Amino acid sequence: MKYLSALLLLTLSLNASDFVGMWIGEKEPLAIKFTQENDVIVGIDQRIAKYRIDSEGTLKFGIGDETCSMIEENGIVTFIYPNGRKYELRKAKNESEYLEAYEASKWDSQSKAIANNLRQILFVAKAYLKENELDQVSYDQLVSEKTEIIRSVKSSIAGEDYSTLVITPETESLTVIIDDKKSVTYPWPKKQN
Repeated sequence: MKYLSALLLLTLSLNASDFVGMWIGEKEPLAIKFTQENDVIVGIDQRIAKYRIDSEGTLKFGIGDETCSMIEENGIVTFIYPNGRKYELRKAKNESEYLEAYEASKWDSQSKAIANNLRQILFVAKAYLKENELDQVSYDQLVSEKTEIIRSVKSSIAGEDYSTLVITPETESLTVIIDDKKSVTYPWPKKQN
């Protein structure tokens, strides 16, 4: 059975069974492992997002079963989401290549979440310093004050430690180090003139 892209009306040259296996992002960090469950192909990526390809060849994703168009050209399958975002995937050559892509995509998701935590900490700290007319505040002080937003910050996503952070009114960015190998920095946005 051929897959038909509802959006672009292009026929894919892949059968349902062709999707079973390990797929990786061609341009972006992404790794999806597709397996067959009854008559449906199911894929899970590093964010635990679910993808389903039904017997009619419709790709559905997420909790709400939104549909996604697909085009295939020269072994590259492009998923086109309703918001226009596109992901190009190809089959991994081997498990090693898949695992490398999986780790890269996992780090991409983790680093974005850590940067979001740093953004929240920096925002709250700057407001706290201004409100209390202080010269500096530590992350631990913000936590002890039970600042609402700070409670929503995940304690650790990838082993990072926020407890060493100290923020002053002049602080322009926050950085955390993970496993002495990786770091994530969030820069305070510059004022526009």
